[in-house]
Amino acid sequence: MEKKDKNRKSENCMFSVLKGCGVAYAITCIVFAIFALILTYTDVSEEYIHIVSIVCAAISCVVGGGMASVKSGSKGLLKGVATGLVYAVILLAVNILAGSETEGITGKITMLVCAMASGGIGGIMGVNKKQRKC
Repeated sequence: MEKKDKNRKSENCMFSVLKGCGVAYAITCIVFAIFALILTYTDVSEEYIHIVSIVCAAISCVVGGGMASVKSGSKGLLKGVATGLVYAVILLAVNILAGSETEGITGKITMLVCAMASGGIGGIMGVNKKQRKC
């Protein structure tokens, strides 16, 4: 009986991390689409792309980490960091597969650390968020 409960908890944890990652990517897509419009229709330079991508990843991972841990009540840091890690690994894999080598290894490590740290912060905030009843 205990083994079933343990498997169910690990499945719930995996699902919540993937759900948080999906929310993070939805935010990323919206921000990148808005920034693409800004780049297209204004005189904003393309040199801000790297800064926008780091800030966008941080904000997305905070929200995603919070979403992953909001219902659990415990292990928010772990779920948040896992959400940030999954987010960053997928993002870096897509970056490599697309052939974009604009940033070196330090840029990739920066993105990974930033995503994991902000996901952890979001996870801590999500665990501590009180559920409101309407």
